[in-house]
Amino acid sequence: MKKGTAGQIQDGGMEKEYQKRGHESGPGASYFKEGVSKIKMRENQQNHWRFLVPMPAEGQVLTSWAYKIEVHFGIGICPLRTLGLPCPVCEWRDTAWDTHDKEFVKTLYPQPRMLANALDRMDPQKQNEVQIADMPKIMFYDEVLQQCRIPETGQVINVADVANGYDIYFTYNKPANSPGKYGGFLRATSPNNCQAIVDAAGGVYALSDVVVIKTYEELKEAFKPEFLMTRQSASPAAPPVAPVGSPAPVATAPGVEVEKLGQNLAAMQEGATAPVAAPAPVAPVPVAAPTTAAPPAAEAVPAPVAQPVAAPVAVAPQKIAAPENKEGPFG
Repeated sequence: MKKGTAGQIQDGGMEKEYQKRGHESGPGASYFKEGVSKIKMRENQQNHWRFLVPMPAEGQVLTSWAYKIEVHFGIGICPLRTLGLPCPVCEWRDTAWDTHDKEFVKTLYPQPRMLANALDRMDPQKQNEVQIADMPKIMFYDEVLQQCRIPETGQVINVADVANGYDIYFTYNKPANSPGKYGGFLRATSPNNCQAIVDAAGGVYALSDVVVIKTYEELKEAFKPEFLMTRQSASPAAPPVAPVGSPAPVATAPGVEVEKLGQNLAAMQEGATAPVAAPAPVAPVPVAAPTTAAPPAAEAVPAPVAQPVAAPVAVAPQKIAAPENKEGPFG
């Protein structure tokens, strides 16, 4: 990445042609161009940075020593909030409130970040290398910029001045599985000159040139909203409610066909002699064997002829045949 001499802060705009920017590779990739070194925030310990005024890009005048971007994390930099150009992610988000999970839709708002040239004084390997400090907007405005004012006198100083700036100390506490918190910001008591370090490092970055802003089509391809259709907020449809008085549905075990009542009734009426075949795994209903029929009453015989009464014949119990494969009245 080409670097250059630090510039002076003046009034004016910071714009760069959108379509001429580089390409970021794939969803979730870094939004920095290849070759840009980024400071790694130290968790749960002190950080020690020295900010540096950036190099102005071609045709650009500086309004601040930090550059604001807004990021759809995992997708790319938002061209709408960063450059005022159309963004397919924002367009899709604005139409998804009634059809998708609202908590998910909220995550598609871009998050503001501030970029600045800086030295990481705590890194023995890179303490003399100009890197990019990537920080939340609230950290920059509420904490870092407060170090540019001397409370006792109200004097405003440029802590990022290369030849006459100040080191900044702060802590970043991040408990496990919780958002991190910045605090303890302090400015060094005296300024220092970093011109020799900057010159040896080949200069400082033009901040608007260190990031990748995808084209509209590239963002659309990285976003792929069609894969999010399963996150619709509509809950699964409730089972239909049966009318009052209707019979309850018969619960069946998976893969087991319910035996039809009509087949049983038809088989019983036919009085077949084959034994019942119990369909597995439904347990057969035991059928009580019919009892021996009682002997009929003796008939009255006209007198005077007496007729012997025949002994009653026992009726053999019948067996019920297995249901035939035919429909009964409840089939």
